[in-house]
Amino acid sequence: MDDLGNVYRSSWNTSLPFPPLIIAVTPDSGGVGTEVTILGDSFGCQGCATAATAVRFNGVLADFHVDSPTQITATVPAGATSGPVSVQAPGGTGQSDEPFTVLP
Repeated sequence: MDDLGNVYRSSWNTSLPFPPLIIAVTPDSGGVGTEVTILGDSFGCQGCATAATAVRFNGVLADFHVDSPTQITATVPAGATSGPVSVQAPGGTGQSDEPFTVLP
């Protein structure tokens, strides 16, 4: 309460953001160094608190850039093997339904 008798209230939103959802990975195959586009939702934005924090190809960390809340560009890392692509963000981790095939 202030000197005039006004009462102030504040509230905090403590809910976490949604986990990332991967809809498509294009192309669906490629060798080490291939640039891949990941389409989906809840990827956040580059530099924001809710932005994706990691992209993995079958568990192997990849370099990536959050292009928009619905698109990420990633590079197939050395050591990657065929399997799912995953995106980690503060709200959780999302994984592709279809595997990415790493070519020799």
